[in-house]
Amino acid sequence: MAILAAILFPVFARASEKARSASCQSNLKQLSLSFLMYAQDYDEILPRYGDHDCVNGRKSWQQVTAPYVRNDQILLCPSTEMAVGPSYPHISMCWNAPGRSLSDIRLPTEIMMLTDSRPGYLVYCRGCYPNGVGAGTDLGNGRVPTDVHSETINVAFCDGHVKAVNPSRLLGIPAPGSQAEIDWQRLWGHRLN
Repeated sequence: MAILAAILFPVFARASEKARSASCQSNLKQLSLSFLMYAQDYDEILPRYGDHDCVNGRKSWQQVTAPYVRNDQILLCPSTEMAVGPSYPHISMCWNAPGRSLSDIRLPTEIMMLTDSRPGYLVYCRGCYPNGVGAGTDLGNGRVPTDVHSETINVAFCDGHVKAVNPSRLLGIPAPGSQAEIDWQRLWGHRLN
C-alpha cells in the first residue's frame, strides 16, 4: 500500500497543479479580453498601467478594466499568491503617457500583454533594467516568477491567446542578432513588428 501511495501521490500532485494552471490560464484569458474590450471602447488604445486623474485620483489598470471583468478573483493565480502583471513599459504605459495603440502592434501573436507576476508588481524585462531600479533588485528575476506551474508561467499575448512558457524565454537575453534574440525582443514588445 505504501509503495502504491508513493507512486500515486506525485501523479495526483501533478494533475492538481495542471488543473490550477488551466484555471490560471482561463483567468489570464479573461483579463486579456478585458484589455481588448477596453481598447475597442477607447479608440483602439490599451489601458495604461496607471492613470492620474486630478479630480478622482489615480486609477489602475485593474480599475479601468473592472467593468469588463466583474470578478476580482481572476487577478490572483489559484496555485500560489501570484498575481497578474502587465508588460510595462512596452504594452501598458504608466501615468500620463499615452496608452499603446493596437494598430502599433503588428505581431500580436508574439507580443506579451500579461503574465504571472509577484503581487502588486509590473513586469519589467532584464534588457531594460539589467541591474534593477531603486533598491538594486533585479526586476526581471524578481517580478517574473519561475516556479509557479511546474516550472512554467502563463503568458497572455496581445491577440488574446494564452499559453504556458518556460521562464527562461522571458528572463534569458539571447545572443544579439540571433533569431532567438529577435523573438525575445518581440515577446517583450521591444519590436512591435
